[in-house]
Formats: sequence, C-alpha cells, structure tokens
Amino acid sequence: MLALVHVSPAVTIPFALVIMVILAWYWRRLGGEATSPRRRNIRRFATVLMLITVPVLVLGLSIYDPAVNRSGYIMSWSAATGLILLLILCAGIDVINNMRQYDRHLRGEIVNSLHQLPHEPDDAANPVDESVVKGKNS
Repeated sequence: MLALVHVSPAVTIPFALVIMVILAWYWRRLGGEATSPRRRNIRRFATVLMLITVPVLVLGLSIYDPAVNRSGYIMSWSAATGLILLLILCAGIDVINNMRQYDRHLRGEIVNSLHQLPHEPDDAANPVDESVVKGKNS
C-alpha cells in the first residue's frame, strides 16, 4: 500500500521521464553552431539544473509521505525550492547576456550603416567664405 502522498507515482514518474527526454533533446539541440558559446553554457547549466530538479520534485510529490518521512519530505521540497531559485537566477543571467549580445549586434549594425554613408569632401561639408579667410572686409 502506498503512503499518503500528494500525487500518485504512476502519474509523476512517466511525466518526469517525458520532461527529462525533452531536456536531453534540448541539450543536444544547443550543440549547434547557431548558438553562441556563452548562451550555450548558460542554457546547458540551466538544463542540468532542470534535470536535477525533476526527480527531486517527484520525490517530494510522490515518494515521501510527510507523516512517515518528515525529514525526507522537508529536504526534498527545500532542495526543489533552492533549485528553482537557481533556475530563476540562471534565467536572469541569460536575459542580461541576451541584452548584451543584442546591444553589440545593434552597435555593429550602426557602425556598418555609418561606413556605408557616402562621404563628402571636407570643403563641401564646411563651406567657408573666402573673403574671411584672406582677411578682406567688404
């Protein structure tokens, strides 16, 4: 007989396995050249945290009964909470990194646009009255 848990292991374990397979697929997808190395490292670290978080959540939801194994229940939910907070921190770091990369991209586009503008000779850009240069007053 199963202990009194929040959700049956028959529900959480298959669901957790599906999530872990999707995370493994995402890990492999991040290996492509389209992803920058810094972004890849941040997202792979977050993926590892998620791969650790899923079984911890299953433990808290379906394995540990708070009436039978209070310490295991508390430790699993404490670990899950800590891991979720680390995931939120990783998401913040990823946002900051994306903003920096986008800023660099925009600056590069601006510089390229400025280099493509037609250049005018300095004399045409700054017309000077010849009488002033020679010291003549009319």
